[in-house]
Amino acid sequence: MRLFPTVLGIIACAISCNFPVLAADEKLAPAESPSDESSSAAGKAEEKPEIVCTSPKGTFRIETVLTKAEDPADEYEQQYVVSTTDPNIREPLGEKYQAQSATYYVSPDEQWIFAQVHYGSGMGGARLYQRKKDFYFERVMDEKSIWKFFGKQALKGKKRPSDWGVEIVDFVAWSPDSARAHFSLRTGKRVTGKGSFGYYDWHAYYNVRSRKFELTDDLRALNRSAYVRPED
Repeated sequence: MRLFPTVLGIIACAISCNFPVLAADEKLAPAESPSDESSSAAGKAEEKPEIVCTSPKGTFRIETVLTKAEDPADEYEQQYVVSTTDPNIREPLGEKYQAQSATYYVSPDEQWIFAQVHYGSGMGGARLYQRKKDFYFERVMDEKSIWKFFGKQALKGKKRPSDWGVEIVDFVAWSPDSARAHFSLRTGKRVTGKGSFGYYDWHAYYNVRSRKFELTDDLRALNRSAYVRPED
């Protein structure tokens, strides 16, 4: 049973946001002023912006601008939050990175952005941004704190084995009131000819109001089946 696919299902430079919202009574089931002018001094050029996401209420969009270079290793991309009524109003979203595919999930109240990031085969992280003023969002959380919480809850404080090469954060849904971000985790290793073992679809919430991670009784029950072994 292959539980950790080699390629994480994140579409590079997604053309639109997804807005999954978890209904209050829903039962859980297992489970984007750019320019294209060249900079001769730096040997780099900006590509035209690509719209990767529009917010639920349509007040802003996320654009990605890729700065190309002669050496692909020097290329990087920057995301911007851009007003839909006045495209001249724009703010950088986070820091510039070497090109990474990501999918953005904006909360229903448009005050939070959850970025699900694909780092490589079997590796995927997360970044949570909070709206501070107008179209400026500040990063307030990333996958490091998520895995720390997982270690305390699922592993009882023990460290994950060093040979576990899979480490993926999957966004699930925003609560209707935008108070909680629901996500799931996959971590473990593949055993040739035997399958995979570790944790698959281990669920938790991040409460943006209390700034704490949460596990409900439903999630605890769901997580009992998250640990898998080759013989499973």
